[in-house]
Amino acid sequence: MWVEKYRPKTFSDVVGQDDAVDILSKYALAFKRGETTMPHFLFYGPSGVGKTTCAKLMIKEMFQSTDNWIDLNASDDRGIEVVRNKIKEFARLAPARGEPFKVIFLDECDQMTGNAQYAMRRIMEDYAQTCRFILSCNYVTKIIDAIRGRCVEVPFRPISRDEVAKKISHIIKQENIPHKKSGIYALSTLTEGDLRRAINILHKLYVLNKPVDENNVLTALGFIPRAYVRKIIAILKSDKQDYAKMNELDKHIAKLYYNAYPIDKMLTTLMEEISIDDDIPTKTKIKIIARIGTIDYYIVMADNPILQLRSFTAWIVQEVQAHENVGHTNELQSNPE
Repeated sequence: MWVEKYRPKTFSDVVGQDDAVDILSKYALAFKRGETTMPHFLFYGPSGVGKTTCAKLMIKEMFQSTDNWIDLNASDDRGIEVVRNKIKEFARLAPARGEPFKVIFLDECDQMTGNAQYAMRRIMEDYAQTCRFILSCNYVTKIIDAIRGRCVEVPFRPISRDEVAKKISHIIKQENIPHKKSGIYALSTLTEGDLRRAINILHKLYVLNKPVDENNVLTALGFIPRAYVRKIIAILKSDKQDYAKMNELDKHIAKLYYNAYPIDKMLTTLMEEISIDDDIPTKTKIKIIARIGTIDYYIVMADNPILQLRSFTAWIVQEVQAHENVGHTNELQSNPE
């Protein structure tokens, strides 16, 4: 896997996280000099920006061996029983090979239940002499204050487009991949700071023997062609009766859904197209965008996506029709003849 092949080997190789690298490298250096011990850490930030990599590099910098290190994913092991058994059992045993303590790296700890977090807080307290925690999460607000107060918090930010483009260009050169500048730009922009995702998409195009150009990148990322979404808007703005609009919209949206286009991408693109459409009044735009947010929430909460989309189209047809009726009434009032 290229995400492993091109994973940074030292802190100097880490891309786009200068502040985090500065903090962690100074802690590691001070620890090696005997000036301080290692605290518990809480890394937070979006996916694919280097949290796991930096945790592994820090352990490598501080210890001769990684025998006293375990890596757990809290989204899999998230319940209180796992904390009481698996984590507590590892934490309570003395470290091997003369190391001062052991380290537990717990990824996606914001997925842990509240009870599990409180149980883990107690373990962090009781076994501080034998074990340290490096916690990682996407949403730091989901971590209880009792844990946050025991950790040094280290923020990880989305990697800038220029940094992603630089790394992608390096891999393209190393692997001799056909490419265009527009492809690198699309890949570095649309992955929104997630370098891991950018590398995985690049690897996918390489395996499929496709050049890195804008069209292939958009397809690989699952973006819906804007022409498809513009057709939805065109149907809404047409002079057809509501029933005819609904039928056409149903067919068009069903086609998108059954062709496996991601629903969230369709909603995002629809929101972007509506926001730049000068023919749609500002008040109507605000209502539609707010409704898109509601529909997206219901879909994320495992509701039926096609049912939610059809509900949305029924509502939006009604909203457009209401606006047209208001406009027509205003015309009659201003022209009583």
